Amino acid sequence: MTHLSSRKDNRSPLVLEEALRWLLERESDGCLQVINNSVTYFIYIIQGKLFYATNSIAPFERLERHLRRLSNQNNKLTNEIITQGRVKFRNDLEQYTQIPSDYQSIIWLLKAKYINQQEAVTLTRRVTREVFESLLNLTDIANRKFIQRQDYNLIVLLKLEPITFLTQCQKRIQTWQLSTPEIFSSYQRLYLATQSTNNLVNLTSEQNETICKLLKGLNFRQISALIDKDELIVAKLLYPSIIDRTIILRTPKTPFDRLPKIPIKNPSKIVNWEIEESKIYSYNEDSDRSSQKNDNNLSSM
Repeated sequence: MTHLSSRKDNRSPLVLEEALRWLLERESDGCLQVINNSVTYFIYIIQGKLFYATNSIAPFERLERHLRRLSNQNNKLTNEIITQGRVKFRNDLEQYTQIPSDYQSIIWLLKAKYINQQEAVTLTRRVTREVFESLLNLTDIANRKFIQRQDYNLIVLLKLEPITFLTQCQKRIQTWQLSTPEIFSSYQRLYLATQSTNNLVNLTSEQNETICKLLKGLNFRQISALIDKDELIVAKLLYPSIIDRTIILRTPKTPFDRLPKIPIKNPSKIVNWEIEESKIYSYNEDSDRSSQKNDNNLSSM
């Protein structure tokens, strides 16, 4: 176990970048653990590269939500299959420093051929990005430590360049900040001001019909999964109706209210709405071969 050096300025982006650079230079293997407001973040590193991140706030709700987004193109992902991982792999959070149950579920879905390798990579990246966006909204990550691991006996689906990925997540947070203070969390719940409302600003009739059915307490990320759109696109589409109070926002539901708020910034100093999918990952070409070698190991976890 390594306690990373502390600095006087414990703002998350600065400290996290410093920690990731330190781990990258040493090609470390292990789990960077951060604790804040009774929430534990787990960042998994192999040879200094980032390959997954999760946290202690409803990890299977997050995974299942991203699976439902994938199910828009993959009809193998039925509700029964989506929830199987929770049944098969759920374990104590104390074990998450070694191998997270939600990641085991992704590997199981891949090995059982419910998802293909590209879908597994997409799923892994989206979950990791969501966790990083919350982590980077923290104002202090002084409580952190790195737990070393000698051997990752599992399939590694992708290796992210940690600093590049961190920068991309910071840009997404800047885009979220365009809608502050009205939107202060991607987990805020959305409602129509009146049930008779059926015409949201700047949306087509088809979009209105689809979106209005969902504005009954779902949050931005849940709506994103159901309509298969990036969360930022959902926020951009609905922001004008939030401003004119056609849509009412309510605070995140427990336990998501324990996650940090999006920092408020002066809009004049923030970039314009710019939303793009990350393309900074690399496939692990050996994962198919590793899949056969790790059958027994995975089944025993």
